[in-house]
Amino acid sequence: MTDSKKIPPSNAPIATTREEARLAALHRYDILDTPPEEDFDDLVRLAAQICEVPIALISLVDRDRLWFKARVGVDGTEMPRENSFCAHAVAGEKLIVPDAREDERFCNHPVVTGPAQFRFYAGVCLVSPDGHKLGTLCILDQKRRELTPEQLEGLSALARQVMGQLELRRTVANLWGEMDLARKIQTVLLPAAPAIAGYDLAAVMRPAAIVGGDYYDVFRVGDHDWALIGDVSGHGVTSGLVMMMVQAAVRATVQTLKGNGANVSPSYVLSMVNAAIINNLAMIGKHQYMTITALKLQGPRIAYAGLHQDILIYRAATQSVERIETQGVWLGLLDDISGLLEDQSFELAQGDTVLLYTDGFTEADSGDGLLGTDGLANIFLELAKEAPNAKAILDGLMKKFPAEAFHDDATAITLRRT
Repeated sequence: MTDSKKIPPSNAPIATTREEARLAALHRYDILDTPPEEDFDDLVRLAAQICEVPIALISLVDRDRLWFKARVGVDGTEMPRENSFCAHAVAGEKLIVPDAREDERFCNHPVVTGPAQFRFYAGVCLVSPDGHKLGTLCILDQKRRELTPEQLEGLSALARQVMGQLELRRTVANLWGEMDLARKIQTVLLPAAPAIAGYDLAAVMRPAAIVGGDYYDVFRVGDHDWALIGDVSGHGVTSGLVMMMVQAAVRATVQTLKGNGANVSPSYVLSMVNAAIINNLAMIGKHQYMTITALKLQGPRIAYAGLHQDILIYRAATQSVERIETQGVWLGLLDDISGLLEDQSFELAQGDTVLLYTDGFTEADSGDGLLGTDGLANIFLELAKEAPNAKAILDGLMKKFPAEAFHDDATAITLRRT
């Protein structure tokens, strides 16, 4: 609008008793010095058209400056706050100056007497829900003019839209912040360096959303190692919350029962976990359930229970893939699932490799439709024959698909008997 260095300081009105609170409210929106955004640009263009003026601004009043989030008709992005129209405007709900040359507050101001020669100004305050005036939606012209009642109402309506966009922007930012926190919490809870004696192990999780609903865990209690994999219905924050709840319940249950040693079976652990979380699942909402398989490892023997995806086992001796169908019931469907779970077991020879996975892989786009369990088994067989270790198998599996091929959370664990 003008060269900021040529504007002299003066005594612009400042609400000193609330100024620090007002500035704190402005800064909470984290809007200052952000790039242009189309939603705000559209509003200033519309304001200029409705009021038939060449200049419109979304002007935010910072401590020592005005900063323009959106503008039409001017090139600058900020100017000093002293004695500006907008600094006066935030002292009230709106400010209308038909002719600044005839207004003693502004008649000697450089934007009026200098090259800009502004005469007309109208600004409506942007008022936050807690009552703080953050700035204005304002219009200017180089000639004297009056607004019609309809134009003034239109300008006021647009100012409310600006404030709505600011609120929406902050709400979305806060939501993403909360989701990022949930993602970080979920990531921290995953085993940092999962390992099982006698096995080469690798794991991967690719959430479809920032917070995933897939679950895996690997830990040791007493003389036994445990590996679990599961999938909460849906994905996002709620599913991530259920995942974290189950993880905590599983570990707490196994730790509590560790004195029983070999008598702690996968089916018993899952039935206890279900009983512990069923009420919380009901409070979270309907249709929250979880497929899960728990494996208890002791040397080459693996006991397992719980309904999830089929277990795929690469048999090194025959260079073939065995497919084991899991049985049981999902967590969260019934108060007592103990009668629906049964322990099964299998053994692994040296070089045999187990693949545990969620349906993000079987539902991945293969290029000819969904991959399916058979398609996954074929890829697993190809990789397990050549891969030198468990990590190479998972790396090869992930390279088979671009990120856009996954439509759901995708998690996998490989266990190779050494």
